[in-house]
Amino acid sequence: MNIDQLIPDGWTTNRDLCEEAVKMLDKFDSDWTYNIVRTRNKKFGEMYSILIMDEDGEVVRRVYPRPA
Repeated sequence: MNIDQLIPDGWTTNRDLCEEAVKMLDKFDSDWTYNIVRTRNKKFGEMYSILIMDEDGEVVRRVYPRPA
């Protein structure tokens, strides 16, 4: 997965897209940890994002994948 396909500091309603991105990211760089987080939005419902964490468990960035 190319970093250009990730949008920083945002959310998406497409959980499947986030799950696919996490699988690809984990294959690309397994030194980092990738977790899907969710929130609830009154207008859009469930929203998802990916937390990228370093070896110490510190959050490096929160991103979501660019829709195809």
